[in-house]
Amino acid sequence: MQKLKINIRKGSKKIFVLLIFILLFISIFFILSSNNTNLLAISIDEDSDNDGWNDTIERSYNTDINNSSDFPKDTDSDGIPDLDSLDGNYTGDLDDDGDEINDFTENTINTNPLNPYDILKITYKNNIYYLIDNNEDLVYDELFTPIGKGKLTNIEHLSNDKYNIDIDGDLEWDIVYSNGETTGYIKAVEKFEIPWIFLIPTIIFIILLVIFLLFKCNILYLYDEYVEE
Repeated sequence: MQKLKINIRKGSKKIFVLLIFILLFISIFFILSSNNTNLLAISIDEDSDNDGWNDTIERSYNTDINNSSDFPKDTDSDGIPDLDSLDGNYTGDLDDDGDEINDFTENTINTNPLNPYDILKITYKNNIYYLIDNNEDLVYDELFTPIGKGKLTNIEHLSNDKYNIDIDGDLEWDIVYSNGETTGYIKAVEKFEIPWIFLIPTIIFIILLVIFLLFKCNILYLYDEYVEE
């Protein structure tokens, strides 16, 4: 009777043992994975408190990575904190309230960089302008034109959501904004009224002038009438 023997060269024993261990590890991995067991899985949570802010960013802003109510302030919720980080690794949002006017400009034109409701974007003939509310009383006070260094011009609040607007700063109204629409300003024709104190003498003068012309043209004339006795 013949016996089968497997002979392994001395130099290959280490390789053979290594392959056995690799196969064994792979087998265990697949078995555990199929049973939904994550004993071998190593997870790194980058947002420990699940507040939507990365732990690295929270550390830079010195907020608690384990407290979901403590995170960097982000007024417009665009994922960029309002301020620069304490360690200088992150630059703060240049437009905290997301109203399309950067914080530096808002401080210059005296609006609140943290209030998205004190600026209203309007357009006229494909040009962009902004109505601004300087004192946050929900009534717009000036027009800001974002050209060059920017320009402020006058507006007039008429009623509710209606304004006369001077675009070029010549103290003349150019457009009218009302309920989300802009139209060209139509100047009203002023009625000329003559005071009564001047009107009556003027009428008398005209009547006398007409009579004079009638006499001058011999349309009217005076004559003596003789009556026989």
